[in-house]
Amino acid sequence: MPAATCTSTIALPTHRFYIRSGTRLASCKLPESRPWGWWVVLRPASSLDTLDNPDIRIFTAYDSQLGDAIRTYKLDGMCLNVEECMSQQGIARLLRQLRYDFGPDFIITLAPVTSASLQTNGGLSGFSCRRLEYDVGGDIQFYSAQFYNGFGTIASTGTYDGIVATGWPPAKIAVGQATSPENGSGLVSHTQLNQTIRPLWSRYGETGGIMGWKYFNSYLGRSARTWGWAQVMTTILRPNSVPRLTITRETTKMLMQAWKRAHWWERQWLALTRSMSRGAEKAIRGQALII
Repeated sequence: MPAATCTSTIALPTHRFYIRSGTRLASCKLPESRPWGWWVVLRPASSLDTLDNPDIRIFTAYDSQLGDAIRTYKLDGMCLNVEECMSQQGIARLLRQLRYDFGPDFIITLAPVTSASLQTNGGLSGFSCRRLEYDVGGDIQFYSAQFYNGFGTIASTGTYDGIVATGWPPAKIAVGQATSPENGSGLVSHTQLNQTIRPLWSRYGETGGIMGWKYFNSYLGRSARTWGWAQVMTTILRPNSVPRLTITRETTKMLMQAWKRAHWWERQWLALTRSMSRGAEKAIRGQALII
C-alpha cells in the first residue's frame, strides 16, 4: 500500500509565534502551574483533507504532525475548537487517537459555542456534542463553552441553567469568557461574573470552572496586568484557597533564560523571512492555525 501523501503541513511547531510561546511553556513548568495546550482550530478547507479524512493513511500522516507539536513543547493537553463542519466519526476518531497516543493523564477539552452545540445538536462544528459525549465522553475532561459573541451570556445564570437542564453534568461545563472587549462581544465584568458563579456553585456544588479567551491582553477595568485577570478568576472559584506562588532567584533566572531563548528563535525567524518574498511569508503565516 503506497504511503499517504501530505499536501500541506501543520505549521504549529515552526511558526515564530509558537516557537516563542512554546519555549516559554516548556521552560516554565513550575509545580504550581500546568501548561496544557493550544487551541487547535479545524477549518473546512483542510480538515476534510487531513484530520477528518476517511483514509486512515492520510489521517495518520497529519495526526503524527499534531503529535510532534504536542511533544515538542511538552504540552499536558489540547483544547479542540472546531469552528466548521467536521464529521461525527472524524472528531471521535481524533479524540480516541489523542488518548491512545498520550495516555490517561493527557487533558482533552472542546470549546463548543454554548447555545447551539450543548442545548441542541447543531452549532458551527456540524457534529453533535451530546452524541460525542455518549461515544467518547470518558476521554473529554470538560467543555469550555463560549458564553460570549452572542452564543450565550453569564450575566445571569439562565444560559448555564438551560444547559444543565438538558442533562449536561455541571462539572464538565466551564464558563468561557472573553477577557477583553477587543476579543469579543458580551464581556461581563468580574464583579458580575462573581455574582453569577456563586449561586451556580450553591445550586450545583461544582462547575467546570472559567475559561478566558485570550490571555495576552486580558484586563480588569483599566488594569493591563494580564496575570491579574487569572488571579481574580481563581479568587472567584476558590475564594478561600487562592494559591500563593513563591518566586525564587532560581525561578527568576529560569524565566529570564526562557525569555531570551524565545526571542533568539524569533530573531532567527525574522532573518529567514527577510529573504522570502512577501507572498511566501504570508502563505506560511496563513498556515499557522490551519489544520
